[in-house]
Amino acid sequence: MSIETVKAYNVTGEPGIIFFKEGNVWAEGEKVPFQVYIPQGKTLAGVKAEQPDGTEITCTMDNTDGYFIMPASDVYVSASFSETNPGATAHISALYDADQYRVFSQTNPYYQRIDADGFDVPAGTALYISIVDDYGEPFWVGIKIGDSFNAYEAPQDEDTGEYVFNSSVVASGDVVIRAASTKDGVQIQ
Repeated sequence: MSIETVKAYNVTGEPGIIFFKEGNVWAEGEKVPFQVYIPQGKTLAGVKAEQPDGTEITCTMDNTDGYFIMPASDVYVSASFSETNPGATAHISALYDADQYRVFSQTNPYYQRIDADGFDVPAGTALYISIVDDYGEPFWVGIKIGDSFNAYEAPQDEDTGEYVFNSSVVASGDVVIRAASTKDGVQIQ
């Protein structure tokens, strides 16, 4: 048996805004996941990852979740924001079989079940969405924000074996969430 050591580098982020999901020390070439906290009344305008010499690192973003590939140096991550249009609202709704799925906003003051009727929030509001399949089966989630649509396969929890989908979404436009057993079933026009 042999042991190989690799040089590790530090990642830091704007305090209270950038959160690293799996720690702050990474080796070159590793995928570094992070999440951006968006202050109330703001929308995310951009995310920047930089090496100490100012060289920018490409970040891939999906709503408030992002990642970059670790270079051979330390990295600092920051976010920029723009003001939301005062008084503008976004409508949040969800389409699903209520016997099989539970769809909730876990964000105060909007902590509630999300259904087809939905509710309005100030535009730019960040919501933490949680979806559970009560039958314990694999499922997919489609999320449409304004004109942008993404489909996600719900991961299986390693400890409980349940299929659960948790994600932050920023209501920069109306949000429609759909849960179904197949990827085709979550398409939203």
